[in-house]
Amino acid sequence: MIAWLHAAIVIFLIAVFPFVDRHFAKMATRLQMYAAAMIVSWCVTIVLVATIPFRQLWFAPPLPAHAPVWLIVEIVVVTLLIVLVSMKRGGQSRSIELMAPRSRTERIVFIFAALSAGVCEEIIYRGFMIRFFEQWSGLTAAVVLAAVAFALAHVYQGLQGALLTFFLALLFTFLFFLGGSLWLPMLFHAVGDLRLLAQPRANFPRDGG
Repeated sequence: MIAWLHAAIVIFLIAVFPFVDRHFAKMATRLQMYAAAMIVSWCVTIVLVATIPFRQLWFAPPLPAHAPVWLIVEIVVVTLLIVLVSMKRGGQSRSIELMAPRSRTERIVFIFAALSAGVCEEIIYRGFMIRFFEQWSGLTAAVVLAAVAFALAHVYQGLQGALLTFFLALLFTFLFFLGGSLWLPMLFHAVGDLRLLAQPRANFPRDGG
């Protein structure tokens, strides 16, 4: 029963949620988007925490003795280069710009949304999905599949945003294995989302302004 529940969660997150989320992003306000993201993330996270042992969900699976260290380093280097190039170009997609909080209320709610994403999405896409896919494939394929699922969840950001998110997922996965638990990827994920608050105050008019 639990196995079927987990499979249903994966199918929902890969085949349903990305397209519903993309459609919702075109019509909803920023506050509605923040609220919807938190509700879905926390609902899925609560189910996972209730049905999976803490150690299995929180700690990274053991790496095989023959794990190609050079490949991991290459993935991290490429990921950092892509992130740095994207930031240097100011290449945020229009969807990302629309997600950035403007009013004081949006900024407050966005903080909770960013912290929720850092906690919940790491539990879902790193703690849960990697082990889920590893049951049917090797660890490398499981990491890639989990990164693809993470990118699909951000398809509302456009092709560039989804591609960047895929490489960020690989970076978060590296941090997951480096630290042995979800603490590091959660920290970097939350800080990465909170960076949107660093935009000039002029871009954030007062409520109703």
